[in-house]
Amino acid sequence: SGMLVPLSSPTGQSIDTVVLGNVTFPQGTPTDIMVWTAMPNGIADTSNLNDTISGSFLPSLSGTFTINSAVPTGGTNYQTFADFTNDLLAYGVCGPVVANVATGSGPYVETVKFGLINGVSATNTIRVNGNGRTVQFDNTSSDRQLLTLDGAQYIIIDSLNFKTLDATYGWGALITGGSAYDSI
Repeated sequence: SGMLVPLSSPTGQSIDTVVLGNVTFPQGTPTDIMVWTAMPNGIADTSNLNDTISGSFLPSLSGTFTINSAVPTGGTNYQTFADFTNDLLAYGVCGPVVANVATGSGPYVETVKFGLINGVSATNTIRVNGNGRTVQFDNTSSDRQLLTLDGAQYIIIDSLNFKTLDATYGWGALITGGSAYDSI
C-alpha cells in the first residue's frame, strides 16, 4: 500500500524484528514487502546494491471459502481441491477455516491430499463441507488412494463422496505420517 515505516534503534544495535503495528493484509491478494538499510554502522552506505530484500506474501487462511469447479480460483473460491490444499500448505491458517463445496459442482477428477499445515489446532480447525459432492479419480497401482492425510491434524471432512474409476485399484483414504485429531 506504499506505507513507509521508518525504523531505528535507540541503542545503535541492529534490529532483527520489525513490528508494523496493526496492518491488514487482504485475503487472497499478494502484498509486496521491501526492506532496506540506511546508514549501517552509523555511516553512509557506499555500496547499496546488497542491502535490500523484497518479497510478495499472502496472509494465512482464516474464514469461509468455497470450492467450486465452475469458478476460477481467486478471492475466496478455489476451483479444485489441489488449489485449496496447496494454499493451506503454503500459507497455513491463523483461525478456523471452512470450505464449502458448491452444490451442483464437480465431480472433481483428482485426488485430495492434506499434509501438515502450520497454525492448525483444536481451535483453528479445517472443515470441508462436501455437500454430497464427489471426488473421483482413475486410480493406478502407484496412485491408489483418493484421500491422503499425511501428517494432517484437525481436518474435518463431512459429506464428501470418494469414488474410484478403476475396477482394480482404489482406496478411500490413506492416513499416515502421524495424522491425528482428524474426522472423516
